[in-house]
Amino acid sequence: MTQAQISEEGERQVPAWRRVLVALGWFSLALLVLLGSIYGYARLHSASRVDRLLKELDETDPTWRWEKMQAALPALPPAEDSTELVLRLSRAFPSSWPEAKLDEKLQNLQPNHKLDAPRLKALQQILAVPPIDRLREEARTLVRFPRGRIPVQMAEIPIATLLPDHQNVRKLAALLRYDISERLASGQMEQVVTSLHAMLNLSNVFDDDALLIGQLIRMAVVFIALGDMQRTLGQGELSDAQLAHLQALLRHQMASTRMEMAMRGERWMAHRTVETIIQGKMSQRDLAGVAGGGGGKGIGQEIWNWLLGLGAREMARREHPHILETMNRVVAATQLPFKEQFAAEAAIEADLRTQGGTILRLLLPAITKVNEAGRRTVCAATAMHALLGVERYRLRHGSWPRKLSDCVPDFLDREPLDPIDEAPLRYKILPEGVVVYSIGNNRKDDGGAVETMRDDIGYRLWNKPLRGLAPPPLPPEPQEGEEGLPGDRPGEPAP
Repeated sequence: MTQAQISEEGERQVPAWRRVLVALGWFSLALLVLLGSIYGYARLHSASRVDRLLKELDETDPTWRWEKMQAALPALPPAEDSTELVLRLSRAFPSSWPEAKLDEKLQNLQPNHKLDAPRLKALQQILAVPPIDRLREEARTLVRFPRGRIPVQMAEIPIATLLPDHQNVRKLAALLRYDISERLASGQMEQVVTSLHAMLNLSNVFDDDALLIGQLIRMAVVFIALGDMQRTLGQGELSDAQLAHLQALLRHQMASTRMEMAMRGERWMAHRTVETIIQGKMSQRDLAGVAGGGGGKGIGQEIWNWLLGLGAREMARREHPHILETMNRVVAATQLPFKEQFAAEAAIEADLRTQGGTILRLLLPAITKVNEAGRRTVCAATAMHALLGVERYRLRHGSWPRKLSDCVPDFLDREPLDPIDEAPLRYKILPEGVVVYSIGNNRKDDGGAVETMRDDIGYRLWNKPLRGLAPPPLPPEPQEGEEGLPGDRPGEPAP
């Protein structure tokens, strides 16, 4: 028998199923090698993109990392620094203050409504709680400190950083607001201006804050101060000097949204969080949370969390360059004029819907919403600044100006422009007074609909006979054992 015949006979003796298994084995091995090569190339390519992006950031923005960002902040003159005072006061509030039932009585009032006796009694009860009565006078000394900075102890995992001092500042702003309300009720206008000044200085402690939460709190405090200015003008009359003083304070709030600083901080936090995921510094349960894991118990859940944790690390490696690129675009958008920001934000949001990964969506703030808040604050400050000029004109001439340009140059340096479209700020004379407003983030003139501060953004002034009107009576207190019906309790929408 020839060699060819022997070989052919041997092949006939190997079962067909074994030949199929061998072929499948070779195919699987080849597929694994191919997939491994693709995975290795993708991983190297992703790492290379990250290295390039980090190098570019180090060159174009040398202080973009958190430690360098903080070190680059200018030193605060001790005589102007409110930090120690703000921290001491804000940490002294009782956790249950103010009592909700008392606070509810002060809500749902128009700015030109003065407090009646029942509401004034509720306010005085809020202010009489120890140590609030003492903190109140100390809070007003913030008028001497125009700057400040709330320190942040960044955790190794940035998203785990706690910010109790940031949140406590809200109560300090509330205390100043209550103080203004009581002084308005008794006609202490000079003292009202002092507390307004103190509240704006309080907002300045977040000027350099590189965290989005800090900038959002700053905006909230500014909005409280602006609303209290409108209430002050709705219930009484300030002198020309006092109005000019408030105008000077508002120029600082009109200058910037501070969103660039916040988004630079958010960019670093996103980058560092992704690094901690990749480096395995987050627990398996935390990683499972990032990857969408559940919070169940038992060995099955632990195995599931472990698998999801592995998936989170791979997602982090894959998405890291896209996260950096997207955050660079977000920072760049904050540097544009307002009228150009809308298109830039829309493009980023559109890309997120089609290309954004799971971790990117988790770490990236709601870009449009937070930037809208920043623009809303600048627009509101601009409108109030102009409104104060209108009131100064009325004090001198006894009537409202026909247009805002009539206030130039005696009460306004120049004709104010709407920050949104850079057209002249809107101004209307109404039967009950005037309104000054920006068209706001919807970029549409809604006729001065400033009540919710979501369409047009601005403030009203009332004719003198309509200032300090009596408010509607409080609803009757529920008798013991009765429950109020839905809608009985007044509320006030946040700006």
